[in-house]
Amino acid sequence: MKNIILSITVMFVFLSAIGFSAELSSCGTIIENSILISDISASGTCFEIGTSNVVLDCQGYTISGDDTGIGIRFTGGMGGPKNVTVKNCIIEDFLTGVSVGYTQGYHRFENITVNSSSDDGFNFYRIGRINLTNVVSNYNGGNGFYLEQSGDNNFTQFEANYNGGDGIHIFSTVLGNGNHLQTSSNNFFKEGILNSNTGSGIYSDAYTPNNVFEEIVVNQNGEDGIYLFSCQNCDFKEIIANNNEDGICFARNLIDSNLTNVTVNLNSDNGLAIEPDHYKSSSYGNLLINITAESNDDGFHLEGFSKSNVTFSNVKNNTNGILLKSIGTQETSIDNIFKNNTLEENGHGIYFDYFIDNNLVYHNDFVSNTIQSYDGSDNEWDNGSEGNYWSDYEGVDDGSDGRTVGDGIGDTEIPHNLDNYPLMNMVGFEEEAFQIKSIDSCQLITESVVLTENITGLDRTCFIIKTDNVTFDCQGHSISGTGRTRSARGFHINRAKGITIKNCEISGFANGINLFYGEHIQLENIIANENTVGVNVNRGKGNHIENSTMNKNKYGIYLYKSSDNTVKGVETKSNTRYGLYVKRSNNNLFEYVTSELNGRYDLFGYKNKGNSVVDCDIDKSKER
Repeated sequence: MKNIILSITVMFVFLSAIGFSAELSSCGTIIENSILISDISASGTCFEIGTSNVVLDCQGYTISGDDTGIGIRFTGGMGGPKNVTVKNCIIEDFLTGVSVGYTQGYHRFENITVNSSSDDGFNFYRIGRINLTNVVSNYNGGNGFYLEQSGDNNFTQFEANYNGGDGIHIFSTVLGNGNHLQTSSNNFFKEGILNSNTGSGIYSDAYTPNNVFEEIVVNQNGEDGIYLFSCQNCDFKEIIANNNEDGICFARNLIDSNLTNVTVNLNSDNGLAIEPDHYKSSSYGNLLINITAESNDDGFHLEGFSKSNVTFSNVKNNTNGILLKSIGTQETSIDNIFKNNTLEENGHGIYFDYFIDNNLVYHNDFVSNTIQSYDGSDNEWDNGSEGNYWSDYEGVDDGSDGRTVGDGIGDTEIPHNLDNYPLMNMVGFEEEAFQIKSIDSCQLITESVVLTENITGLDRTCFIIKTDNVTFDCQGHSISGTGRTRSARGFHINRAKGITIKNCEISGFANGINLFYGEHIQLENIIANENTVGVNVNRGKGNHIENSTMNKNKYGIYLYKSSDNTVKGVETKSNTRYGLYVKRSNNNLFEYVTSELNGRYDLFGYKNKGNSVVDCDIDKSKER
């Protein structure tokens, strides 16, 4: 491996993966790559790290304290270390297990277990771009993980159970006038288990935008499974939140966010709750898909909730299946669509309180609810041609009043004085009804899709995505251009957020994938070979390119005026000019990248700041 070590004043910093490691059998200050060779007992703080680009490998040994000090502490404040890796450690019985504050970030924690701290297991303060993988923080007196004003972090395969506070506590500074001075945003949490904490599984007491929660389990916590004060542009996928107070609660508002495949059962209060404290704190622009809410007080408790969709959800055996309220006497719960939901054996199937207006309810199944529905305001319970199925409907489809006989729409009686076009049969939605759409040709993408065939011989852009929060899975299929059109792109993402593109082979275009003002785009398992540019990121922020190959292009990856992106596990080889070309782009992370055999430079940078290259195999590099 050919790594170049440059001074910290230069943009790129390369960590050497091969080199001498000091052997440690006692506590002290880490100034070079080090390995533990035995268990260690400490009084007070054990290890302090103030040097950049070092690795501490505990090799599975245990660092034990006396309930004082910090197991591993990063020092140096704002000028503190950067690119530090800590791995394979067991840390027990300190005041705090791991503490990182004010440093420059880009740290990695791998295979770490912190148990029985008298305060927090992990404490991160004003720090960003930390990667945690396979990290456990259990039985601590405070929180499992505490993040204050910390953003752009990645948590993968983590646990925080049986802590005296919250599993994860996210804090942002708020000024006296209610404005947010610093936020904990752009964090990514995946494959987490946060059970049986005294507080909440995940708790945030201030504004936390642009966070992603995926494959998270939060069960049997003393307070809420997930409690977030305010979340905008957040994404929740595959969440299980059972046996808490509220399963998931947004205390002020939820804006432009998605909840998909979420289970909230057996919570003592509400399954999903939005409970703002002021009429100006309305929630809007949300998409709630495939929510299972059973045996709660309210399945959905929604206040100040507008211009959102609730669909493909199963709501059963709650006091209220869906309760929609306004805030005070203001009409703040309006223009929602409730469609393709099953409401079964609840006290009220749907309860619309006063000052609720212009909500549309159709294609739902109301089955054996004590009171099927209540509307205290003026809402629509059909779309003008079809309404809902009501298990207690006693009318017939006989063509009365000039209607059509046998069309499946009831022609006599109006159930509950609401639905003018009641359905004679249950809508039902089988699992296949919720399947992602399949496509086999180029088109504008407005929803999540899977590609079912190869597409070849293109002289134009194939896929354009302008809609937020969609997933495009090529399933290994290829998209091929002719290479004759300078403006043709395999994918063109234009000012969109939260897009995932995966498992694609793209060749013969000016840009295999073009991200224009894209934010939080995830590119996974992409092969973009033999294009002019494999992946072009133009004015992008917070995007991830992982486990992908960009070979035999003119440019493998081109970043222009783009910040806070991560390129990880990527190969860029045999490109005629540059493997990685980075221009006027700041605070990006390149990790485990192999770039070699490229025409001019494997890595070329121009007028950049704060970027990092960690554990990369790069032959030729230059920064101007």
